[in-house]
Amino acid sequence: MKKIYTTLLALCSVATFAQTYDYTLYNWQNTNTENATVNCLTTDNNGLLWMSSFAGIASFNGTTFTNYTPENSDLPINSVTKIVVDGLNRKWMSTYQSGIIMMSGNTFTGYDEVNSGLPSNVIGDIAVDASNNVWVATDAGLAKFNGSTWTVYNESNAGTFGNNISSVGIVGSTVYIVASEAVLMKMTGSSFSPVTDGVLKIFKTTNNDLYAYTLYGFSKFVNGDLTASYDYLAGGSCLMDCQPSAIDLDENGKVWISNYVECAQGGIQNFTDCANYTHANNDPMNYVTAFKVQSSNLIWVFVAELGLVKMVGNNLSAIDFENQTTATVYPNPVQDVLHVAAPQTISDVTVYNTMGQQVLRQAIDASEGQIDMSALTPGTYFVKTATPSAVKSVKVVKQ
Repeated sequence: MKKIYTTLLALCSVATFAQTYDYTLYNWQNTNTENATVNCLTTDNNGLLWMSSFAGIASFNGTTFTNYTPENSDLPINSVTKIVVDGLNRKWMSTYQSGIIMMSGNTFTGYDEVNSGLPSNVIGDIAVDASNNVWVATDAGLAKFNGSTWTVYNESNAGTFGNNISSVGIVGSTVYIVASEAVLMKMTGSSFSPVTDGVLKIFKTTNNDLYAYTLYGFSKFVNGDLTASYDYLAGGSCLMDCQPSAIDLDENGKVWISNYVECAQGGIQNFTDCANYTHANNDPMNYVTAFKVQSSNLIWVFVAELGLVKMVGNNLSAIDFENQTTATVYPNPVQDVLHVAAPQTISDVTVYNTMGQQVLRQAIDASEGQIDMSALTPGTYFVKTATPSAVKSVKVVKQ
């Protein structure tokens, strides 16, 4: 397997017991894929990877890419912005100002404001529910398609804040939208009521949880209630100082974040473990435009101007990690006082809980120091030490 640590996504800040990865690059130079920037990565019910771009769509079985364009298939338009998969393994796609497309087998069917009940061709988002209903956010309201009938919900008949719906997500059986003026709204019956404002996009939904993009970070809602909010400008968590582009969860429920905006770090982050996976050279043009966490050991990342990256966990042992760590913390487990030491001056030490929230911070300004953890509740924490050459996080158990 080809390793590209120095030219692609290098491990910049890793928790001692966090996963490390080997990287394999696929692009137009070494495969038959199109030379285009991917805007969405997803997997279907058979585990096949799908990607969309303004050059059409493609699937990848781990060996071969299969490209679909108007030139070689019935795909009606190249500019596909998102793909979602329903329970029948059909692929539903939003397009750039051309409605939506459904792919069943190798057959494509287009729906627009002329040939269907779709209220507008300008699509903000698309989602499917457990009953295989398709929900489409447009600039003329929210549309629901059950396979035969279209129903439109807008300001006049459903109480949405304006008709410009930018995002839609399904939590269990409940529909959420982002309406005008960045208002998150919840559907009850056939009408909508506001949940909160300041939400720009729905990132990820599960049976109970909703993760939403806010101006400087993200918020988590459980059953419609705000339970946590993280802002990289305000600090207080290990959220990277970038605008998130997407959120996904692994099989253990850990939160992963990608960052596409040009910033100092970029890359992706295991937010739960405070582990950052970033570019070694911090090139601002190499940023993440799409990613998919298939499992904690298999992550797909598309890096602009570089290509598709497969991250495969190499399952290093705890001893292997300790050999790579410049800072030392002891004892571990700890009851009261934690000692930290490093070959260089430690500027400060920050302690986070498993939710990524900062619970303790202390300036050191020496190569050794002590952290009083006696007031913390017993449990697992991540202790981050900052030196001039590195930032390292260590998993510590407080007894």
